[in-house]
Amino acid sequence: MAASIIGFKDPKADLRRKSPKIFILSLLCSILCMAFSLNREFTSERTLEATKKAPPVIIQIEDIPETRHVVRAPAPKLGMPLEVDDEFMPDDITIEATDLDLNEIAAPPPVLDLVNEEPVVEEVEEEIFELFAVEEQPERLNEVAPEYPEAAQRAGVDGIVFIRALVDKTGAVKEAQVLKGPEALHQAALDAALKTKFKPAKQNDMPVSCWVQMSFRFELE
Repeated sequence: MAASIIGFKDPKADLRRKSPKIFILSLLCSILCMAFSLNREFTSERTLEATKKAPPVIIQIEDIPETRHVVRAPAPKLGMPLEVDDEFMPDDITIEATDLDLNEIAAPPPVLDLVNEEPVVEEVEEEIFELFAVEEQPERLNEVAPEYPEAAQRAGVDGIVFIRALVDKTGAVKEAQVLKGPEALHQAALDAALKTKFKPAKQNDMPVSCWVQMSFRFELE
């Protein structure tokens, strides 16, 4: 009795008689489990195939214009004219007669005589350069010997006269100034400077006016 309680085994039990029933029950349970598994896999495959065969859903977005509610103002109502007392009405205005003759044609304005009028030419101030500011300096083409004044010779006056001269675009000396030298020889030096010819200076390949310096020597024999 003690052995049956400890090992949970009934000595009277007939295991050979119950084993076929247990086997059949186990086999049925196995078959049911296998059928359930196969049915589940088949259902999953059908669902997957149906998903593949379903047509794609196309979503199309349309631009719908915004609708605006237009509120129209009501048409004005025309009222009946009101009667006004005579005291508020202005008196009749009488237009006086004028002596304007509509047939008279106004005389045309005087015509200016533009044929004989001389055109006005604006003088443009010429730019004058210093000697160091030009690209190509003027070159002297001739040597003019000044005339020695007889009064200076009799007085024994000699020396060098320095002249500052303005050479224009044509190479002629337009203006001459004495810088230094004996006063008795100034005019002779100026006359000689004005007779000197130059090749004009150039700036940007164009002839320009330029200041130069010259010197004239006066020697007694």
